Order: sequence, then C-alpha cells, then structure tokens
Amino acid sequence: EIFYKRWNATSGTWTPDGLITITNPSGFVSWETGTNHSISWTSTGSITNVKIELYISGVFDSVITSSTLNDGELLWIIPFGLANSSQYQIKITDVSNPTTYDSTNYFEVYTPLGLITITNPSGLVSWETGTNHSITWISIGSITNVKIELYISGTFDSVITSSTLNDGELLWTIPFGLANSSQYQIKITDVSNPTTYDSTDYFEIYTPPDSVSSSPSIPGYDLLLLIGISSLIAIFLIRKQLMKNNFKTFF
Repeated sequence: EIFYKRWNATSGTWTPDGLITITNPSGFVSWETGTNHSISWTSTGSITNVKIELYISGVFDSVITSSTLNDGELLWIIPFGLANSSQYQIKITDVSNPTTYDSTNYFEVYTPLGLITITNPSGLVSWETGTNHSITWISIGSITNVKIELYISGTFDSVITSSTLNDGELLWTIPFGLANSSQYQIKITDVSNPTTYDSTDYFEIYTPPDSVSSSPSIPGYDLLLLIGISSLIAIFLIRKQLMKNNFKTFF
C-alpha cells in the first residue's frame, strides 16, 4: 500500500496527503433548479478549506464556492439558468493542495417546463355579473405571461385577457350578458407554452332578477289600483250624466 506524504517544514515531519470522498450527490440523482440540496463529503489528512465547483459534460461550468470550511457539508441552492442536463458533476478540491480532490459521478440538474395552479375561484363559488373578483394562481418554472379564458360546460366562451404578467392575480369585472350557469370554468395558460395550464372546477355566474319594480311591493296593490281607476271613471260618467240632465231641465 502506497501512502503519499508531504514534508511539513514547520513541524519537521512528513504529513500524509489528504483524501476527499464525496458522499452526496452519490449515484444518479435528479435535482431541480431553485431547490436546496446538501453536498456532503468525508476527508482525511490535514485539509482546512475546500473549493467546490460544478462541471457539465466534463467541462468547468461554475464555482459553487471558492473556499468553505472543511466540515463535510455545504447547503447548495441550485441556481436557475442552468441548462437541463444529466451530465453534471461536482468537484471538491483542497484549497491548499489542488492535487487532492474528488469528483462525483454524473447527476441531473433540470428546470421543469412550468406548473400553474389556480387558487381562486376554488370550489363551487357563485359570482354575480357586474361585480369584481380576484382570479389568483401560483406557478413554478419560467413563466412570464399567462392567458386567461372563460369556459362554459367545457366549451370556450371568451378571453378574459390574452396576456397578463404572471404575478399571481388578476382583478376581473364579470361582464353583463353572460348566461346564468353553474358550469363555468376559468383556464390559465402559459403564453409561451400552451401545454402548461390549469383549469378550475365548475363555478356559478348569475345575473339576479331585476329588483326594481315599477310598482310598490304591496299585496293586492294591482287590484286596488284597478278599483281606484274604475271608481274615477264611474264618478266621471255620473257627473257627465248629471250635467246632461241639468242641461235638459234648464231648457
């Protein structure tokens, strides 16, 4: 068994070279951008600080950290913008001795195409035409703008907006003229990738009956009005007949 040693001029002794062994990622793993993962390793020998780098297809990509304490672990937030690939490797090197290092096997880093989840309307809600309501959603992945559409009974009805910023909310004034139905749905789609979308469950849109009546809501009002009009007509006819009789008597 061969041990490589370095001469330590301070102590006047031979010191074994260090050894680094990466324990995570180990084997083929798949890590998503934007998520946190622990890079872990073990070491022997006198290693104070290590450098951690990222490679893709055997070519240097970026420095994860230029120097961190050799404590066996680093929490890494995988940055957005990395190309999707299953040919990534991590390399950990002794800062003081670049010949002491270890590299992982290949592993995957990926960014999902995107995911949209509508949060409002949720469940069976009932919205009245002419009122304002917030359409809300959450998303992951690289989605810049979304399109929002209205469906009824599974059939396209209208475009609420052809493109709006993917900021998670749109205030919608429900237009008059929509048919009363409990079979409405809202669909939100990534403008750049129509295969990324979400649709709500059914909800209701309605226009209430006209609450303004041309007559007071008094029981029997129409009948009373008819009787009143009839009485006025009768009085008018009687007075006319009396005037006619008086005219004949006078002559």
